[in-house]
Amino acid sequence: FFGDSITSGVFDRAPEHQPSFAEVIAARHPGYFPATIGAGFGSLHHADAVRRIDEVLALNPDAKVVALSFGSNDWDPVAFRKDLLEVVGRVRAAGKIPMVARIPFRTVSKEDFAARLGAVVDAVTREEKLLPGPDLYAYFRAHPERLMDGLHPDPAGSREMIRLWAEAAAPLYAR
Repeated sequence: FFGDSITSGVFDRAPEHQPSFAEVIAARHPGYFPATIGAGFGSLHHADAVRRIDEVLALNPDAKVVALSFGSNDWDPVAFRKDLLEVVGRVRAAGKIPMVARIPFRTVSKEDFAARLGAVVDAVTREEKLLPGPDLYAYFRAHPERLMDGLHPDPAGSREMIRLWAEAAAPLYAR
């Protein structure tokens, strides 16, 4: 799970964020218990994602899937698209499956940058024929009370993010 501070907080394995992604997958898909690495970095911007993706890929060369969840600190759709395509390309070049989440809705911004960047995520997902990640925008727009500071999920919101990632990843575990 490579992303910004939201990713860092949700996938930190804190007791209040349980069950973990691996536990949710194991419960839904017997015989599977995926190894996970939380690679979230506070204040990560799209350009930082390009600079850090090789480091993240090196954390576990055997990983099959890289869950990408960044954009909460970004605002420029053109630059975001360019860097998202670069990150997706590097993940694929490493022989891995990229999944990109729609950027979570936030209540602390006068402009809805997440919606604009979400349109970029949708376009890249469609054009690159990616398995879609979860729609974190729709969830948090419908449940702003799950944002403890208008941006970062509270413990219940974190558990919902984990659930949404597990639902999005379900096709990977189809028999």
